[in-house]
Amino acid sequence: MKILLVEDAPGVQSVIVAILEKAGHLVATETNGNRAFRRYRKEGPYDLVLTDIEHKGMNGVELMHAIGKKNPKQNVRIITGWPVLQKPFTRKQLLDFIKTP
Repeated sequence: MKILLVEDAPGVQSVIVAILEKAGHLVATETNGNRAFRRYRKEGPYDLVLTDIEHKGMNGVELMHAIGKKNPKQNVRIITGWPVLQKPFTRKQLLDFIKTP
């Protein structure tokens, strides 16, 4: 799989790249949302764009929307250390999520 990874923490980026490459994926990296979007316009589409939610330039959500306008079929996934609840969710998942400290 051809993956564009956008992660600004060098240690986190290197761990993700090592895991993905060991699994046989080709990984291009950027640390900034604006540079990632420029690269996407030149080299995309990718099989997957994997982006942190917070980094310089466009944040992960802004990057996802910008890429979506260019290519609505592009698979973009956001990684974050923040707790998130993915839609659709069940009643139990929502109630468990709001209990998270």
